[in-house]
Parts: sequence; structure tokens; C-alpha cells
Amino acid sequence: MIINEEELDEQLEIEESLADTHKSRLFDALVKSDRWEVELVDDKNYSTYVLKDTKEHYSYTFSQIIGFEQVADNEFLVYERSAWSDFMLYRFRLNKNRPEVIFDESVDHFYNLSDDYLLLTYRTNNNSENIKGVYSISKNDYVPEAKWLRGSKLVELKIDDKDVILFSKTVYPDNEVLFDFDNETFKPKEICYSTSQKRSINISTCDDIERIIKEDEAYLWDKKKQEWKLKMKEQEDAARKILKKELFK
Repeated sequence: MIINEEELDEQLEIEESLADTHKSRLFDALVKSDRWEVELVDDKNYSTYVLKDTKEHYSYTFSQIIGFEQVADNEFLVYERSAWSDFMLYRFRLNKNRPEVIFDESVDHFYNLSDDYLLLTYRTNNNSENIKGVYSISKNDYVPEAKWLRGSKLVELKIDDKDVILFSKTVYPDNEVLFDFDNETFKPKEICYSTSQKRSINISTCDDIERIIKEDEAYLWDKKKQEWKLKMKEQEDAARKILKKELFK
């Protein structure tokens, strides 16, 4: 895929990139109240922590995890490896030694959008990293306003020696519409880039991106039909020449 970096510069906010947030949380143990005490008891390969509830006088063990964070009075977000290429994000509610799982999701990676929002991704069969959804810690659920992002591919670029991430929607068969979105409203930013048209396009809503995808697919399909017609004409002309030669032998 060829990308015009000069045009992409128009829409990138280089100062703060999603690429910088990949390991900004859940890679350590973080408690936010005096009620809880945490002790690291094993850090071989992955970490094992003992979490002590000083109010209820119970202890909990998180074994061989990457890290965790307290997100409510008795609720914790835990990040762990589940298989060779997968990770798990769990949310536990701890109550008198009876841990209750109230959220769990298999992920390829997560990215920290804000104190409340995590962008979760999955790995496709062709090894691209795509958006699974945006998880809200405060609501313990996916954000409905970000549902339109699901399936969008992460595109890693290097602009001015800085790693940045954009997103793309596929235009069949092998073109894309590149875009970015606001981390709070989840609306697309005002410019996207069509690789089939090789130009930037002003947009205001996610519907604009879907419209551009349909327009690009119609354009590419029409281009394919013209190429097919041209090829058929060349074959017909060649057939006439061959048959004409045969007739005058």
C-alpha cells in the first residue's frame, strides 16, 4: 500500500500518538485506597501478587499475571497472558474471598485512550490487528458510540521519526480509507484518505466514511469492468487476425 505522507501530515496530531500508550497501564500493580495492600511474591516470567483487604481481613492471590489496577472500591482490572499469542482482560469484584468475574475479554492488545477508555484489539487470520471495541471502565461495558470502529485495522506508520497509528476500513479488494478518531467522542477527525482516489477527503461523521467506501468500491468495480472489456476487445481483435490468416492460406 502506497501512502502519501505529505497529505497524511494534514490529519495527524503528532504530539500525542496512540502508539505511545500500549504499555502505559496494567503492566504493574496499582491500588488506589488504603483498604488494600499489595505484595509481589513472584516475578519469574510473569508476576504473582497477594492482595490484602485490610477492611475485611481477607487475602487474594493473582497468579502469573502481567499487572492489575484497582478501578472501584472492591473491583480490579487484571491483564494476563492466556496463550502463546493471546491475552485476557478480566474485571474482578472481590467480596469476602469470593472473587466474581464481571468482565472478561480475549484481546491481542489494548491501548489506553483515557482514564476511562481502553481500545481493545484482536488479531485476524491474515495477521492484521483490528479493533474489537472501546471498553469503558466506569460503565464496565463497551462504548456504543464506538461500535462503528469494530473491524477497523490499525495501520502503524513512522512520521517525522515518531511512531503513530491510524485506522483503516477496507475497500474491496485491496484498497483502504485511512482515518483517525477523537478519543472522547469517537467521531472521526475531519480528514480521511482514500488510497484508491489517492487524495484526502473532508468528513464529519462515520457515515461519511461508509459513503466514501461505497463510492470507492463502485469506482473500482467500474474500472475493473472497463479493464475486462478492453481485454475482451484485444482478444477479439487477435482472434480476427488469426482467423483471417487461416482463411487465406
